[in-house]
Amino acid sequence: MARLRGAGQGSGIAIGTTALVRNTFGVPVPPSIPPSITKVIASRRYSEPLSVILVAEDYLHALAVANTIRWGEVAGIVAQNPASNLPPSTLPAVVGVFGVMDRVQDDQLLLLDASNGVVLLDPDPIEIAHYQAEHERLAPRQRIFLEEQHLPVKTTDGKPIQVIAQVAYSEDVEAALSAGADCLAIQRVSEGGAGFFMPSGKPLLPDNCPESKLASYFQTLLDISNGKPLFLPDSYELASPALLSLAHSADVTLLLSPREDLSGLGLQEYREVLQDVEAVSVSQELPHALPALGLQIPALSTAEAQEAELQEFVRIAVESGALRLVVDWEAERFLDTSIGWLESLCVICGNSGLPVFAVMPYLPDNEESSATLRTFIGAGVTGLVVLPEYVSLVKSEIKSTHANQCREVVLRFLQEAR
Repeated sequence: MARLRGAGQGSGIAIGTTALVRNTFGVPVPPSIPPSITKVIASRRYSEPLSVILVAEDYLHALAVANTIRWGEVAGIVAQNPASNLPPSTLPAVVGVFGVMDRVQDDQLLLLDASNGVVLLDPDPIEIAHYQAEHERLAPRQRIFLEEQHLPVKTTDGKPIQVIAQVAYSEDVEAALSAGADCLAIQRVSEGGAGFFMPSGKPLLPDNCPESKLASYFQTLLDISNGKPLFLPDSYELASPALLSLAHSADVTLLLSPREDLSGLGLQEYREVLQDVEAVSVSQELPHALPALGLQIPALSTAEAQEAELQEFVRIAVESGALRLVVDWEAERFLDTSIGWLESLCVICGNSGLPVFAVMPYLPDNEESSATLRTFIGAGVTGLVVLPEYVSLVKSEIKSTHANQCREVVLRFLQEAR
């Protein structure tokens, strides 16, 4: 799924099959029937209008051909060029969508939100469900199928747990998307080298990537991530117009290692750098948005971090603008020596509205892994980061887990350990 932004014209939501309006010598040409609609019409198996979203360079070109469409009902318009003083129309539209003619092909599913100036290309079932829940009259409903593996997972007592896939190569992304991962956490590895349990090949975002190549890597990442939110580890070197362009089209969180030598743990200082890059993007009229910032920290034992220190750390992180906290859990670290620290961290972060995600060394058919999963849920994590091949297994375990019971087990263990 790709998320594009522009300026909304009118209001309302529309979803339908894309049809591109092309020009011949400056004259807009009505689009041909998309193959999917041809197939539906031929089968005579439809009970509602076949909705079409016209995509054109200019809004007026799409509006000019809208009344000529006989094989479907035009539900909305997306235009690449910005526009003003447009004639009134009942069709919701989003204009000024940078590069949309290059990004969209005929016969793709597209959802536009004119009220917020947002265009979703190939929206995933979660986004569709969200919009359908808020807009009951959104058509077409019958042609949208929500597959269970792509829906958010909850424990038996209703606690939502995000399952994030840790990916390094394009093959990992394909596996993660098929399994229904809620987010993609990019693992940065050396060019030409493979990480643990990772295939060899071209990394999605290699370590020490030169700025001149960032745009190419980010574009590839945007193309294959299907609109999933992205966690990008950043050693304070990714700030560039290419990064802000990626954040314009995707939900991006940069994960930084905290800098104890800086007053804002490095977050405030790096945000100022990003704002300088934003000024460059504005001056060059480039699409841009600032990414969210988060922190990535190693798991510690209770003895290594007292609660007062944790409270101070979280206070500074939140005041400095951290929106997410990711904990790296080393496979060799014993859970019983660190669970008190994690539980305290989750409670303090929860009181501050800061979600905590744990990178989990999960293994299938392993009682220790299942116990660790339940312990993390009991400690209060918001989500788990696992290898892509284990996403569906972890989601299945979560669905059979009772969060409150896990919480009681963790608290009982901590009381007995004192």
